[in-house]
Amino acid sequence: MAKAHLYTTVKVARDEDLMEQIGRDKYFDLVDHNKVRSFRIKRQMPFNLFKVGHLREATNKVKVAELNLFLEVELGQGLRPIPPPVKSAEDILLFFKLYDPLKEELSYVGRLYVKASGMPMEILAKINGLAGFAPDEDIELFEEIKYEPDLMCEVVNKMVTFRDSELEDGDIICFQKSSQAECCGQFEHPDAPSFLDFVDYYQIKPEHYRKRRRLISSEPEPTERSRGTISGGSTTQTHSANAPAGKIRFLAYWVSSEASLLLEKILNIHKDTYTNFSMKDENLQTVLLESFAAFIETMSTTKVYEVQEEVLRRATVSVKDFELVGLELSWMKKRLETAKKVNKCTESRIYVDLCETALKVGRAKVRELEEGLVKAKAELEDWSTDLPNSLAANDYLLRDVV
Repeated sequence: MAKAHLYTTVKVARDEDLMEQIGRDKYFDLVDHNKVRSFRIKRQMPFNLFKVGHLREATNKVKVAELNLFLEVELGQGLRPIPPPVKSAEDILLFFKLYDPLKEELSYVGRLYVKASGMPMEILAKINGLAGFAPDEDIELFEEIKYEPDLMCEVVNKMVTFRDSELEDGDIICFQKSSQAECCGQFEHPDAPSFLDFVDYYQIKPEHYRKRRRLISSEPEPTERSRGTISGGSTTQTHSANAPAGKIRFLAYWVSSEASLLLEKILNIHKDTYTNFSMKDENLQTVLLESFAAFIETMSTTKVYEVQEEVLRRATVSVKDFELVGLELSWMKKRLETAKKVNKCTESRIYVDLCETALKVGRAKVRELEEGLVKAKAELEDWSTDLPNSLAANDYLLRDVV
């Protein structure tokens, strides 16, 4: 692991990954590259050996620890892979998501190459085909522009060229039946922007959503005295005048709002984690639980292949310390043990890959030497046949001539 700087991790997403993630644990953008197949290769390895030859020049200029790629696969008859279409400067690749307001579902349905000078109206039949709609189905298009720091999803004018709409390679189009978008009163979230807005504020940023709902409904902002109970999954978060500054209630303890979100998430998954928590002093409870949340946050954002053995050892020690005050962390210990095995396996796999590469190079060299030997023997035989017997290798050059 000490030579990690010599390697680059290549993460390769496929259409299957987009279909699996979008609408389940991924709503914005296209794919979480941390959940797709990855390869760890030496930085000096040419990309053509990694079967992505066209990227070699583009990536040699920058030293990257990670490289996220999308594998474009085109299928012909019998689902046999065929070469992808030749892409001109006029072509742009767009990805398409389908929104169903009746089911409140968002799903990935495919991708299309379009001409930048063309208009969406010209390819509506192809877009409908991605969703299994009739070719003449009237649909509405929305561009998913960004989701951080604020969501932006806007209508795409079907009579304006893709270039004039500033659509580029890799952009995302959400679409749905026009009849559904027009039924504002029938559906709670009648179109893709309203659904994404709901997901963003209610699931991703719940505190923002609650503030926004209060503004929309013209409800007065609760005063410190009148603050009641806010439902928060399996726990209750309460605010009172007696709360420590900047803290909110998690179970029977006071912690920061950031820590409470993570602590509650752990509780929802591992329900026995805090059952035997035995720290009595309120200040120490807060410090310890916030430290535990920070520890989990660090471990959650650390990739397995980047974890050195010493980091895993210290994490194991920390888990034992947290267990001393009653936190039930058997799930965490199992995860750390698995990470250790994965690292050992990764190291072995890297060694195997290096050996295989060296073996291939060695075999190629042996073949080259064998071919050279055969050629040299043939030349020797030809020259030996034509040599006169009057002059030997150790004789003087002009023996018997002068």
